[in-house]
Amino acid sequence: MFQRDNLNLVVSLVKGHHEAIRDQLNKTVFDFDSFYDFIAHHQLRGYVYSLLANSPAREAFPSDLVDRLQSSYIRQRTKNEEMIRELKLLSSTFSRAGQEFILLKGPYMAQRFYGSLDRRVFWDIDILVKKNDLKQAAQLLTRSGFKRTSRIILNKALTIYFTHALDFAKPGVAVDLHWALRNRPSYNFNYQNIWEKRQPFHLDDALLYVLSDQHALVLNLISIFNDIEVAKMRLRSFVDLYMMTKAIDPTLDWNQFLEDREPENILKISVNMLDLLLSLFDCHREFPELARAVYQRKGFLELNDPETVNKLIMHSRVGMTNRMWAARLYQGSRLRFLLWWMISMPFRRAAYRSGKSERFKRDLHRLKQYIGLKR
Repeated sequence: MFQRDNLNLVVSLVKGHHEAIRDQLNKTVFDFDSFYDFIAHHQLRGYVYSLLANSPAREAFPSDLVDRLQSSYIRQRTKNEEMIRELKLLSSTFSRAGQEFILLKGPYMAQRFYGSLDRRVFWDIDILVKKNDLKQAAQLLTRSGFKRTSRIILNKALTIYFTHALDFAKPGVAVDLHWALRNRPSYNFNYQNIWEKRQPFHLDDALLYVLSDQHALVLNLISIFNDIEVAKMRLRSFVDLYMMTKAIDPTLDWNQFLEDREPENILKISVNMLDLLLSLFDCHREFPELARAVYQRKGFLELNDPETVNKLIMHSRVGMTNRMWAARLYQGSRLRFLLWWMISMPFRRAAYRSGKSERFKRDLHRLKQYIGLKR
């Protein structure tokens, strides 16, 4: 799903390269149906419309395509407004109970890095709480009309150990309740530092807290990596990464940023994801200090040629290619990672794929066999 022509057009739109757009569309008979399918798959229809709405290149696109994108944009804006209303209610509920949370992505990502709340779609509300506050946070969600949709298997402590969030939902709204950014056996995040460096975000009259720019970037990098690992990559995540990089690049010391990833055990992951951004968006010259910092660590790179990249990011089903590539990027013992992956699988599927009941039952049966429990 990363066809080069479609990718190039998206990149030119994101960068505002209007002449490059005209040149690309005039040189060949462009397949706009394929382009629409591409941006739909990668969850970019609303954003592409917001880019075209005021672009001099809009006239080069068929009017029926623009109309379809406009419809997607209107649905996106309506959904975002609904989510923002719910987020304000949650903020008030948690505040009255003296419960803190950090908002992850969502409207902050749209406002801070895209410049407007309506330019980036967000399907659910992701909040991070301290692990010791998880029980109270879950109770507050329940009192607010949410029902936990994630399953708990064997016991809650094991489920929490192997996962990073539980899903809650009520009609029209979903909340992911996080106690960790992501959870892998090698990750070593300093959550005290994350909470100390959180920053305020005003959403109309509501005061929220969000991750610092650097920790928001960390979350995006590991999210992209995990999406590639499980073959769920969407270009929207790289657009997020590009917009974040564009915003913070002027003030960020990239060498220091990467050095800070070493104790977290995500240095290799970070270098590879940033290198992939530089390649996909052809932005080495735009971010020379980043490109230099990545090049200085080229020994960590595992994505060395376009064919390898395509094999990884074009997969729509999880396979060993993605798993084995991911295992090379995790710092620490590969055997430890593979054992953790096998044992944690039923817990992760129960938490994140609650509708897959038959697969869930099979995984639970395998887990019981593995640890010697009776059926």
